[in-house]
Amino acid sequence: MVHKIFEYKVSRVDFSGLKEVHEEEKSKMVGNVFSNVALNYDLMNDLMSVGLHRLWKHRLVYKLHPFPGMKHLDVAGGIG
Repeated sequence: MVHKIFEYKVSRVDFSGLKEVHEEEKSKMVGNVFSNVALNYDLMNDLMSVGLHRLWKHRLVYKLHPFPGMKHLDVAGGIG
């Protein structure tokens, strides 16, 4: 299967438009973006939410009362 994705360079955030890639290449590209962002993700959230994202995460976990083996879904909402 061929996907159309936005290609960009993380180091200089250069959006170069849509690019057709095969599924295997797409997985690698998405993995690379995640790897580049992951190290600074919490710092980015700290700056954008002035630290409130940590309180929000703590409150969510408190409300969910998670237990071992409990299934959950991460909807990738970030601090939004």
